[in-house]
Amino acid sequence: MRSRRSFDRVLDRRGYSDGHVFFRQDDSATVAYLIQFGQVSIRRDDAELAVLGPGRIFGELALLRAQPRVATAVAVGQTTCEVIRREDFKHAISAMPPILRSLTRIYVEMLSNPLYLTLSARLNRTETPPEPPAETLP
Repeated sequence: MRSRRSFDRVLDRRGYSDGHVFFRQDDSATVAYLIQFGQVSIRRDDAELAVLGPGRIFGELALLRAQPRVATAVAVGQTTCEVIRREDFKHAISAMPPILRSLTRIYVEMLSNPLYLTLSARLNRTETPPEPPAETLP
């Protein structure tokens, strides 16, 4: 409960109108968003990749890496989000026990790895998990 309170102190709730552009592809990144109400369209090169709803986070790589945005995010209808700045997130993470910091670092590396993302996307598109390779005996 204590860690939730420390995160609550760094979140800033804001409302956005339909069509509001949170960020554009290739913009610098300093904040991430947690959708409380409404929807957000994630677009890349004018193609819609996803529409996210309440409970979903977007722009999260901004919290972890100082890299340009890889997509554009636009509000679909009236939308309310919690906003967290990179500096506040890092401060909250530093207050975590070392094991949680280590796990967070591992997950960040996994999710930042293009190969992992490609394999994950392929697995999510299949209805049944792939069969493990057959064991070969000598």
